Amino acid sequence: MKNKLILDVHDKPKTAALLILGLGGAALSIVTKNISFSISGMSLVAIIGVLLNRGLPKERTVNKYDL
Repeated sequence: MKNKLILDVHDKPKTAALLILGLGGAALSIVTKNISFSISGMSLVAIIGVLLNRGLPKERTVNKYDL
């Protein structure tokens, strides 16, 4: 195990996606027959952040000679 490195690939893609959504003014609207629901801004970014945090891998192990 001495030739193994732990690379954190979790934070950079998540941070980039959240910045793009937050600064870009993303919005989500759901309209049905009787109900209209809209979420945007920091509320949407918070929900997406939680989903990305649960879905993206925490870390991966690679051989240091592959770098």
